[in-house]
Amino acid sequence: MTEKEKRTILDMRAAGKQYKEISAVLGIEVSALKVFVHRQNKPGVRKCAMCGKRLPDKARESQRFCSVKCKNAWWKRHPNQDGNDKRVGRACASCGKLFISYNPNSKYCSRGCYYASKRKA
Repeated sequence: MTEKEKRTILDMRAAGKQYKEISAVLGIEVSALKVFVHRQNKPGVRKCAMCGKRLPDKARESQRFCSVKCKNAWWKRHPNQDGNDKRVGRACASCGKLFISYNPNSKYCSRGCYYASKRKA
């Protein structure tokens, strides 16, 4: 099924056409039409927050994006959403380097500095 056919099917169903009528116009089996329309109207179908593409059924509940590319693009367009505005600048307790953290309780800029501070003690 081409994208044009898919759009035509959805438009005809929205206009109240029956599957037999759509099948006669497009030459697609009725069963294939029913499956396609059912999958499109499936409740709980989740879509990518950036591009709107349908996420796989096996996707984690917390997954919001279809790819890393979409995730990065979304965060670039929405820099102050979902905790991005809670960044805190602080100095590392081990090396003194300045770093930005989302966790207000963080003390170290990296795991290396954390482990180095544990070796000193």
